[in-house]
Amino acid sequence: MILSKLLKRIWYGPPVISKAEEICTGTASVEGKAVSNGKLISSPLTSTPCIAYKYRATYLTPSRTQGFIERVLKDVEVYSLEFEIDVEGVKIPVIAKSKGEFDRDEHLKLQSAGFRGFKANEVLIRHGNRVRITGKITKNEDKFLLISKKIELLPDSPSSLTFRRKSGKKKKNRMEK
Repeated sequence: MILSKLLKRIWYGPPVISKAEEICTGTASVEGKAVSNGKLISSPLTSTPCIAYKYRATYLTPSRTQGFIERVLKDVEVYSLEFEIDVEGVKIPVIAKSKGEFDRDEHLKLQSAGFRGFKANEVLIRHGNRVRITGKITKNEDKFLLISKKIELLPDSPSSLTFRRKSGKKKKNRMEK
């Protein structure tokens, strides 16, 4: 019986909690709305206030077999220090382990460095977006606390994806008559 539960957890991952009565201590994926309870951070591409963002910059490099291939220049996730997840009216404070620090000045330095085919994108998690946070739920006195390992934007949230591309050459459009 215990072995089957262990195998199920390995195969399917931690249980998903989306209702207030399901909240308990242990490892879980919690679904709810991201709510800011303090200051927001600013995204590097658009300077949009948000709770968290994932930034990825790439460039093109020559390849012997494929012409050009895309290489990652910078890949970073940054979280606000003060936010909560709201599960049906129950707010759980989240401690997010930020995987890096990155700001607009650093983005502008990368953009102006002259990398061939430079492209940057960011995924924003804003106040009110539906998210799934995977981590460990602990109980401190009478309050729950979520120590996150992974945060992801759920598909039913409005799109918060931003693309920007800087390239040296522009393609010419030819109109046929």
